Amino acid sequence: MNKNEEQTSLKSLADRARSGDPKAEALLYRYLSRECYPKIESYIRNRGGMPEDARDLFQDAFLVLLEAIKAQKFAFNPLSLRSYSGQLCAYLMTVARNLWLKELRWRGRDKESRSESGEEALSLDLFSALIREAFLELGEDCRQLLIFHFKEKLSPRVIAGKTGQSTAEVKKQLSDCVDSLLKDIGRFLGKEHQGKLIEMMEEGMDELEERCRTILKLFYFERRSMNELAEQLGYASAHSVTEQKRRCMERLNYAVANRLANRKKL
Repeated sequence: MNKNEEQTSLKSLADRARSGDPKAEALLYRYLSRECYPKIESYIRNRGGMPEDARDLFQDAFLVLLEAIKAQKFAFNPLSLRSYSGQLCAYLMTVARNLWLKELRWRGRDKESRSESGEEALSLDLFSALIREAFLELGEDCRQLLIFHFKEKLSPRVIAGKTGQSTAEVKKQLSDCVDSLLKDIGRFLGKEHQGKLIEMMEEGMDELEERCRTILKLFYFERRSMNELAEQLGYASAHSVTEQKRRCMERLNYAVANRLANRKKL
């Protein structure tokens, strides 16, 4: 079966499953078990789970997907770079990951499982199970850099001396790693925890200078355009205020990451 035929077949199966066809549901489950389950099992086992955990989570995730299909909350995106199979697997992985994180939290594993290479330092009291998961998604270089800067309180200049990079390179990498970490945390947190992250963002705002607070509040909360901000705040152009907003967001990211690194729980 070529790619186009597979896309058509999956679309047909999903349409039939949406109408409640039990045979289509069974065929879809069999297909996803073959195509998606191995990655989900690998993910769960690499994070302390057993094969039976993975099987249970896969079944639960499939039921969530089926409900989403029937409620028309899931639909294939023909413009996506992912194939229809990839879109289904990505959805299942996201659901399974969230279910596993909740399971870990319920089991109280957030104080267990520390590996050898700096992740003990990182457990930094830094992360609950949810936040640690976001941290572990980062590359080794990012993890070590964040530990150096936020846990060990080393400056970019000192880190540059330890790693053989320039200070400018360390600053750029640190900014990118912080940005990735916060994006991953937002992706991993369930709705019940989003308020905590927003609370930390608001606390971080208090550490910014007045001009940064003004720019971020006007842009994100009052939905002002860059042209409006430039005119209101006396910048030469929309480009100038865009650059200033980028620098302000970088400072805010640092403030929030620092709070994460020094807070017992999220």
